[in-house]
Amino acid sequence: MYALDRSVGRPRLAGLSVPAPRRRSHRAAGVAPVLQGAAARRRARFEAIDDATIARNVQRELVDEAPRVIVAADRGVVSLRGQVDDGEVIHRLAVQTLDVDGVHAVRSLLHTPDTPVPTGERAALLTAIDPA
Repeated sequence: MYALDRSVGRPRLAGLSVPAPRRRSHRAAGVAPVLQGAAARRRARFEAIDDATIARNVQRELVDEAPRVIVAADRGVVSLRGQVDDGEVIHRLAVQTLDVDGVHAVRSLLHTPDTPVPTGERAALLTAIDPA
């Protein structure tokens, strides 16, 4: 415990020599920024995206196929509400929504003109599977 004792530790630590840092080769110097960039991209993928941005990105993705669908996001769970012409479109829109960055799950309240609005247990919930 000499290092923590003021009277004995400071003179003892002053006598220790600190090795000089090693110089990197010219090849290693170019690799480090590339690796740091990859790590930053990996971190950015897992950082949370705010709900307004998620909803806006989902709306942009779906605007061609379903322009009147209402999109809302809450902590990565996106709710799709509205009426579409075809039942196959409902599943396709939910799958497209899962592909948008930041979306963890999709709650589909979409329905066709001849079916009632799904509520409660009838609402479809799709979740993204993380391949970790």
